[in-house]
Amino acid sequence: AFWTASFDNKNSQPVFGVGGNFNYHLKQTEGTTANERETPPAHWRPENMTFGVKWGRAHAVTYVVPTGNCAVGYEDGMIRYWNAYSFHFISEFGPGKKAGPILALMAMQTLPYVISGGMDGVLRKFH
Repeated sequence: AFWTASFDNKNSQPVFGVGGNFNYHLKQTEGTTANERETPPAHWRPENMTFGVKWGRAHAVTYVVPTGNCAVGYEDGMIRYWNAYSFHFISEFGPGKKAGPILALMAMQTLPYVISGGMDGVLRKFH
């Protein structure tokens, strides 16, 4: 079974948002999927989204203030740059598998730079 958003609270569990402004309910629906992480509900298909873990797990996330985007460090040693508002993929960069997984990310507050730390112990700066 999986959970869907519901506006009625019959057989639902309340989930409250930040500051109590939101009052959503999650409702368990019938049926199971082969792999719940890879198969979303049939009615939920946002554009330009990839389901599953083809890049490996995300280990680090940082918000890049000057651009309003997010950088996410993945298990495959790459950093992927996403629009923080629409979650559309923008680009990818990084050392790749030779450095191992990206374990830490830090964005500079005044410049659009991202500093990463990988399993190899090297800090790298990307622009």
